[in-house]
Amino acid sequence: MIQCKLKEISGNYDITIKYYLKDVLSDINKLIVKEKRNVLIVDRNVYDIYSEFIHVFVEESRCEILAIDIKEENKNYETITLIYDFLIEKNIHRDSTLVAMGGGVLGDIVGFAASTYMRGVKYINVPTTLISQTDSSVGGKVGYNYGKIKNILGSFYNPTAVFIPLETLNSLDNRNYINGICEVIKYSLIYSKDFFAFLEKNIQSIINRDKETLLYIIQKCLEIKMHIVNEDFKDENKRNVLNFGHTAGHALEIISNFNIMHGEAVALGMLIAVKLSEYKLSLSKDIYNRLLKMYFTLGIDYNYNINNIEEFISIMKRDKKNDEEIRFVLLEDFGKCKIKTKVTEVDLLKAINEGIGEI
Repeated sequence: MIQCKLKEISGNYDITIKYYLKDVLSDINKLIVKEKRNVLIVDRNVYDIYSEFIHVFVEESRCEILAIDIKEENKNYETITLIYDFLIEKNIHRDSTLVAMGGGVLGDIVGFAASTYMRGVKYINVPTTLISQTDSSVGGKVGYNYGKIKNILGSFYNPTAVFIPLETLNSLDNRNYINGICEVIKYSLIYSKDFFAFLEKNIQSIINRDKETLLYIIQKCLEIKMHIVNEDFKDENKRNVLNFGHTAGHALEIISNFNIMHGEAVALGMLIAVKLSEYKLSLSKDIYNRLLKMYFTLGIDYNYNINNIEEFISIMKRDKKNDEEIRFVLLEDFGKCKIKTKVTEVDLLKAINEGIGEI
């Protein structure tokens, strides 16, 4: 039986990893108070696939249920309002619990709604995608996009528990699955050459979605993130390393009108950041070459044509970690990052050309 339990110290909550979704739902059913008005907010795609288990859970837990269509394009205030309206309509109180079941976007949206509704209600996160299971479900960041700026509105608000069902990874199409692997690669670069080498050695098991390999990867990524978050919960210093690949990545998401998924954009952003690291920190060129080989094997795009470079740079400058200066998280070596590194537009253009293809 696949099962793992971790403790997140900064928010004092448990992270439970199990294989079957029905077992996760059974645990949540025991955790919530049935006498209260509770709500399950679920991604409609997840609902359609696992409706049998969800119906049993809703009946036994006496939860209200809200199924919504969710994607990056509607990670906005309109979706937040939809949730607020439902909570008010169902007379949800401060002692209620919200259960978020879906990917990273849904978790961020529900987490923000929970943090603001009646000045804060409890919520439980059930991440169902690899990118949410390895990254966004822990750390306390919740929020939404506004005005072509990613996650510009939000707060820090921890769940009361996180339950990870590995089974749901089998229902992801290949693009969504590999989208999550891109964030895993980020963790290996900022953590250690041994973790990166593990991914290289076990790449076929990753492609085949081997259960034990995925359990190890998810647990490792969560341990890395929790260690960093526990030292810098409010993202004022060390936690910035988790932004590796995201400065350019967020801009690529936006300029593509979100046709590029988050992990895919981060993968491209990492190539740009690695090239900048070669110029500014004398990073070994071998890392870029090994990344390209890994991308090729996994089917991750490593070329992208930016049609409007002026808008791309403007978006980066509006990033919440930047101002008129463009700052990147760069690599000195595996596991050794330099945060808030100023980058000139000349170096950036060169890195784009050499990193992901012609402008």
